[in-house]
Amino acid sequence: MLAPYQAFYNRLKDNYPSIKITSHIEPHLDHMGSEKPNIIEGLNFYFKNR
Repeated sequence: MLAPYQAFYNRLKDNYPSIKITSHIEPHLDHMGSEKPNIIEGLNFYFKNR
C-alpha cells in the first residue's frame, strides 16, 4: 500500500521542491491501525500551524 503514496510524495517533491514531506508509520500497527494516530498527528499539526 505504500507504493501509491510514495508516487504521490515523489510528485509533490518534484513539483514543489520547498515543501516538507514526511510519512509516519506507527510501529507494531498495520495500515488501518496506524490511521487514527496519523489523523491525530495531522490535526495537531494543522491547529498549531494555521
